[in-house]
Amino acid sequence: MAARQSVTQGAAVAMRYRAATDAILTREHKAASRAINNAFAIEAPFAGVAKRVGDLAEPLLIAIQESRKPENQVDPKDIPLFVPEVPHLLPVTRLLRDNALLRDMLVYDANKPAVKPRLSWYHPDDTMVPRGWFQEGLMMDFEYYFSKEKNTQ
Repeated sequence: MAARQSVTQGAAVAMRYRAATDAILTREHKAASRAINNAFAIEAPFAGVAKRVGDLAEPLLIAIQESRKPENQVDPKDIPLFVPEVPHLLPVTRLLRDNALLRDMLVYDANKPAVKPRLSWYHPDDTMVPRGWFQEGLMMDFEYYFSKEKNTQ
């Protein structure tokens, strides 16, 4: 019984609210409000400049979207590797630039078989410096990744 009474009271409140808002928001009030809003409507500063910039940038954005389509993508194998010029003043840098082993490690090659990562020396109870970090970590990593037989997946 109490639930039915609260529903009818809620409906009565909703009807009173609607009647009050209809009285306040008559057609004349709405028209007057729109007229005031139109009278105070101003163009945003630099709106003309923004429109011109948008008109100039639109063809560029369309061209960018077109270039991102799959049929317009360039195959990475077709792009030659960029090898920068290094001045003679930096001989170590020149040596590193021309090192085949470093280039093999740092340049991605999709045709190369993937190497299975080696994480067996990690121990979860270690602190910042894991035990056996040099012998069981670095040296074993070098042996694993750079040995003659490749550890591929």
